[in-house]
Amino acid sequence: MAGPRATGPQGELTPAVLPRADESLEGVGESGGQAAGGADVFRRGKQGLRRDLWSSTGDGAAYSGMVGLGEAYFGAFFLAIGASDIQIGVLSTVPYLLGSLYQLLTPWGVRRFYSFRRWVVFNAALQATALLVISLLTFATQAEFWKVLVLLSLYWSGGLATSPVWNTWMEFLVPRPIRKQYLAARMSTSQVVMLVAMPAAGLAIQASSRSGYELICFGALILLAAGCRYFSAAMLGRKTEHQSWVRAAAPHPVEAARSASAESGRQRAREVAGLTIPFFAAMQFAIYISSPYFAPFMLRNMELNYLHYMFLIVLSYVGRVLMLQWTGAIARRYGTGWVLMLGSLGMIPLAGLWYFHQSFLFLCFLQLGAGAAWGCYEYAVMMLLVEKVTGPGRLSVLSWINSCNGLAMVLGMIVGGALLRGLGEGDSTFICIFLLSSLFRVLSLAVFPYRLLREGGAGAVTPTLVQRARID
Repeated sequence: MAGPRATGPQGELTPAVLPRADESLEGVGESGGQAAGGADVFRRGKQGLRRDLWSSTGDGAAYSGMVGLGEAYFGAFFLAIGASDIQIGVLSTVPYLLGSLYQLLTPWGVRRFYSFRRWVVFNAALQATALLVISLLTFATQAEFWKVLVLLSLYWSGGLATSPVWNTWMEFLVPRPIRKQYLAARMSTSQVVMLVAMPAAGLAIQASSRSGYELICFGALILLAAGCRYFSAAMLGRKTEHQSWVRAAAPHPVEAARSASAESGRQRAREVAGLTIPFFAAMQFAIYISSPYFAPFMLRNMELNYLHYMFLIVLSYVGRVLMLQWTGAIARRYGTGWVLMLGSLGMIPLAGLWYFHQSFLFLCFLQLGAGAAWGCYEYAVMMLLVEKVTGPGRLSVLSWINSCNGLAMVLGMIVGGALLRGLGEGDSTFICIFLLSSLFRVLSLAVFPYRLLREGGAGAVTPTLVQRARID
C-alpha cells in the first residue's frame, strides 16, 4: 500500500520516489568517491571496516523498525485523532512539501557542518524527536491537527535531508569489491525487520481498538518508532568519514566553478532533471489525487478493521519484495527505461480498480500487483538518478527533484480534496477520485522520458532500499 521510499504517510507510505536515508544501490558508474571508498579499506583496516558495516546494518534495521511501527500507520493514526478526510490529505502531503524545501539546504548544510556524519545524524535525530513529541501529545490527548502538521513537517524535513547525503556517503564507505554482497545482506535484514514490525503493530492496534485504548496504542507505537530512529542515529554516528569525501561531494561553489569536471557534471545533471522531472511530477500529481484518501475510505466507508488494513499493507510490501528479485535482471537485459515503463503501466489501473472494492479477496490480489508495480517504478527511478546524476551536482539535483515532486503531491491532494468537499464523502465520490487518478496516470505518459527506452541494458545491480507498502 506510498515513492520511495519515500509515500506520504497515508496511502503513499513513500511519497518520495528518490532514495531515502535507508536506501542505496550497488555502486554504478566510476566516480572518484567509489574509488576512494575502495582505497580506504587499507586506511581503516579490517576492524574499522567491520564496525562501519555492522553500524550501517544496524541503522537500516532500526530505520525499518521506525517505518513498520510508525510511518506505515500514519493514515490510521490521523483517523484516530479525529482528522477529517481533507485534513488527512493535508497531513499526507504538505509536510512532505515543506520537508523537500528544507532538503534544498542539503549542499549548504554539508559544507556548513563540513561532514556527512554530523549532517545525517542531526537530521535523523530531528526526525526521531518529532516522533517523540507526537507520541507524548498522543498520550496527553493533545494531538491536534496543527500540532501534528508542524511535527510531521519536521519529521519529513529530517528524513528527506538525510537522503542524498546518506547515499553519497555509502558510495565512499562500502568498498566496491564487497558492495553488492554487503548491500544484499543489509536489504535482507531490513526486510525481516519490516515483516515483523508491520504485522506486530497492526495486531496491537486491532487489539487496542477492542478495549478502548486505541490512542494509547498509537502513542506507544510512535514512541517505539522514535526509539528506533534514535538508535539508527546512534549507528550513523559510529560510521567513518574523511574530509576528502566531503570536498568531493559538496565542494565550495567557487571551487566547483573552476572545475571542468564539476561543470560537466552539472550539465549532465541538468539534462537528467529536464528529462525526468516532468514525468515524475505528473505521475506524483496523478497518484496524490487519490492516495491520501485510501485510508479514510477503507477505515470509515468500507469499515475495515485494523487487522484487514494491516493485511493489505503487508501484501503490498510482499509484492514489492518479490518483484525486486526480477527488476535487476530486466534492467540488465532491456535497460532501466523499460523497467520504468513497466512500473508506470502497472500503476495506471491501480486506483481505478478500487471500483471493485466490495471483494476483499480481489483487494488482496490487487495489493500484490500494486507492490510489484511500485517495485519496478521506484527501482527504475533510483537507478536512473544514481546512474546518471553523479559528482558534485548530485545533492542539488536530487533535492530539486524532490521539491518538484512535493509540489505535485500537494496539487494532486487539492484536486482530490476539492472533489470530496464539493461532492460529499460518500462511496461514489471516492470511486470518482480513484478513477480520475487512473485517468491522469494515463495522461502522464505524454511526458514519459521515451528516450530512455533506446538505451541498452546495464550491468548487474542490487537494489537495497527498505521497501514501503503503498495503497494507490
